[in-house]
Amino acid sequence: MASLVLAFGFFISCTGQRELLTENVEQTETAVLLEQSQELLRDDPGSADGHYMAGVAAYRQAVAETAPYRQDFYELMVTSFDKARQNYDNRSPALDHMHSLQQTAWSQEFARAQATQTDPEASGLTTVHAQNAITLYPDSVQVHLLLSEIYLEQRDLEQAATYLFPVVQSGDRYGAYYERFAYLQTRNGNYDEAGSWYLRSIDWMKSFQSQSLSPADNPAQRGSLLNAYHGAINTLSEAGNTELAISLLNELTTAMDEAGPYHEMLIVQHLYLIRNAALDTYTEFSAPAVEDAMYSIRLSTEAYPELRPFAANEYIDLASAYIDLQTELNDSYQISQSQTVGLFLEEARYYYQAMLDAFPGNEEALYGMAATYNLTGNTDQAEAWLEQVNP
Repeated sequence: MASLVLAFGFFISCTGQRELLTENVEQTETAVLLEQSQELLRDDPGSADGHYMAGVAAYRQAVAETAPYRQDFYELMVTSFDKARQNYDNRSPALDHMHSLQQTAWSQEFARAQATQTDPEASGLTTVHAQNAITLYPDSVQVHLLLSEIYLEQRDLEQAATYLFPVVQSGDRYGAYYERFAYLQTRNGNYDEAGSWYLRSIDWMKSFQSQSLSPADNPAQRGSLLNAYHGAINTLSEAGNTELAISLLNELTTAMDEAGPYHEMLIVQHLYLIRNAALDTYTEFSAPAVEDAMYSIRLSTEAYPELRPFAANEYIDLASAYIDLQTELNDSYQISQSQTVGLFLEEARYYYQAMLDAFPGNEEALYGMAATYNLTGNTDQAEAWLEQVNP
């Protein structure tokens, strides 16, 4: 019985010492804290009190320094507090104190980073304060976003992408940043990666926006979706994924009900992708995606007939460029045998014929028809069309 009383008394004594220790830490000088923490950790490397006091001392040393010299102390503080938390029970008052110090330091550094960002005279400290904040809370989305923005302003696109990556990796909660991350990857030349993030951006926006691509819908949201489409189309094309790029462009074209100038831009993009498909292969090609692109261009010109001359002339230029490429590669290249050239010229004739159907005797269409035959050396047919000009 006596031993039980002694043991209970020892427990009360130790508990009282611990409470006294944690309550008096704030009143204890930094040098004393460091000395006591070293003694405790020397006797017990896992001592929660020892790590706690070391962390508090590191916090004081950090705030006593100017911003550029705080990071090492913050790192020591965070490490010490993490070790202390592992060994304290959930009722320890030290837990609240550690959280308060860490949160206070983070809030001050983050606030200073934001303040100096708009102060030209102190802008050099913006990154320093933000880096201090990220040291205190490495998973802070707010700081990652701020650092990404800072580096973007400094045109350090690689660092901007590095700090934005953990944010977009967090899932659709931060889907609004998918497009920005895709843009940064594009600027860094990572076209495959950029294309995949643009696609995620499109899916994310579609998941909560019950919108078509009509101007009647929210213009700002619609603009973001269009940007994501065009970003995906361009980057996928650069990455060599032409068929998926054309598929997206077809989807965009059929959804649009804009006026002619926008469709002209879509036609240009279609033709650019077709050109890539043709001129990058160095061989005759027959791709369903290219045929789909040509069909989309036809749809646009049916809606806006004034775009027919533009489309026809572009197809002639495509045929001419393809001929130049092939003859450069092969002296014996037979233009008349080329299915690719024939495909382009057939499309050009389709538009010229549509122009003639609408306006018989249209000189631009007649000259265009003649040009399509001259390209393949069929001068008789070319002359037959030219004879119809001012007969």
